[in-house]
Amino acid sequence: MTSNQLDWELIERLAKGLGVTYWARRKWRRRQHIPYKWRLYLLTAAKGSIRPEQFLVLDRRRKRND
Repeated sequence: MTSNQLDWELIERLAKGLGVTYWARRKWRRRQHIPYKWRLYLLTAAKGSIRPEQFLVLDRRRKRND
């Protein structure tokens, strides 16, 4: 895994702990996008395991596909 790829297993584990439903997590992974309102919660829960720049990579990738 490169430094600008998200660890989806970690994201799912953290999101589950924050109360995000299975179907929402599945949609995030399928769309390769995490809603903005959840990003700060995930960053806080990750305690440094995730960097904000990693979300920007997802946003750039998504813009190219639109």
